[in-house]
Amino acid sequence: MADTTAESPTTQSAPQSASCIADVEICPKCDTERTDTSVAWCRQCGYHPTLDCVIDLFGDDLKQDEPGDLDAPAKPSAAQGLALLCRSVPVWMRRSTMAALAAAALGIIARLTTEPEGVARLVCALLLLFVANVSIITAHAWSFFYAVPESDRMGIGDFLMRPFYVWAPTMRDIEMPGIWRRPALMAFGIVAEVVGIAVVGGIPWDRVWEIGPAEPPKQKLVEAIANIGREDDLNNADGSADAAKAALPRADCVIIGYVPGVASRLFGDSTDEPDFSSLVLASDVRGKLMFVGVVSGGIPEEDRLEIRKRLRELQRTSPIIPCGVSATWLEPALACRIAYSRLTDNRFRGMTYDKLLAELP
Repeated sequence: MADTTAESPTTQSAPQSASCIADVEICPKCDTERTDTSVAWCRQCGYHPTLDCVIDLFGDDLKQDEPGDLDAPAKPSAAQGLALLCRSVPVWMRRSTMAALAAAALGIIARLTTEPEGVARLVCALLLLFVANVSIITAHAWSFFYAVPESDRMGIGDFLMRPFYVWAPTMRDIEMPGIWRRPALMAFGIVAEVVGIAVVGGIPWDRVWEIGPAEPPKQKLVEAIANIGREDDLNNADGSADAAKAALPRADCVIIGYVPGVASRLFGDSTDEPDFSSLVLASDVRGKLMFVGVVSGGIPEEDRLEIRKRLRELQRTSPIIPCGVSATWLEPALACRIAYSRLTDNRFRGMTYDKLLAELP
């Protein structure tokens, strides 16, 4: 009985030791005991038996992405924003704007390269108005014939009386290919019409709308009084042209400004003596100094040189009297004599330069 009792503890402890040895795993990579079986890899060397590789316990393999490490989208630049804005504008609107800008550019070029109240400016204005009207009529007729097949009620009277009704089908299909040409042509015509009248100018509206016979007696009386005591300075009165010029009335005018030459307007004055293309004149009309017009042609070279010598030192910032032209303004010191055909609305018509007079005191 004593031996049985002594062997009993030994017999019971053997299975417990086998169980503890079975719970201990050996890392096949570093041959160390893996006491922590809650993870699949060896905490000593980082070997992962399932993946059959060693992982970096402290490097990129276990590093988690942080919010600051994510690549944030780059902010668009100003040029990219402008390009995006332009792409968001419809094609027909972009091209209509370009056509309008082209019409405005034509008017500005005509204004800068022609002389005030000259024949060239008048021709440019009339040509631009002609092109504008042709463009408007063509675009409207194009839209009209596009709308006719869609309605049996469309008549020729709608062409003039119902413009919005005519343009409704065109604006409905504006995104279709080729439809943008109609609004672009209309935009060009409208802007060219406005620019031709307001920017280019040079159209003598008083002559266009003048109705009736010649000037009334009161106007002729003013011309006769203005020329009392005027001397005829023409020495050659043999030819018919010289005789007609000698018969024209004369008027003494003060030079209150000048229009710079084309080169000066485009590139600036390069010398101390500015060049001019026209002289802005004022004269005594019914006892009051008033703007009477602009004279450009027929100025002798010697008079032009004398005037140019004084332009720089006589310049001022504003005209001495209200004027409807754009010019460089002068102090009222230089005077000249002009010939004119008639006086209408306080303006000398058909002015030609006669000669330079002595400076005013």
